[in-house]
Amino acid sequence: MKFLAMAALAFSALTASPPASPPLAGSDLDRAVRNYKDVLAGRRRLADLPRRERRDLAALDRWLRAHDGIRPSETRDQCKARLASQAPSSLEAAVLDLKCSQRSE
Repeated sequence: MKFLAMAALAFSALTASPPASPPLAGSDLDRAVRNYKDVLAGRRRLADLPRRERRDLAALDRWLRAHDGIRPSETRDQCKARLASQAPSSLEAAVLDLKCSQRSE
């Protein structure tokens, strides 16, 4: 019985759609975005981050990948135009900046 419950939980986790907003909020999201940018730019190493910040960073990375944020052939503006809603909020604009930060100008 325990096995069936675990299997059902795993199946629902695999088939569920990713959440529409990042898994973090407020200062945790700000810190994760800052750390994400620093790690990508080589200013920080994952090994240097405390365990909680590494977990937050991993959650943000999973969320970004689940929302199709990586297409290397497009420019930063093309990336933002493709992913943005009609009237992006300030949070959405910050996430778009992060998602599209590795694109060329």
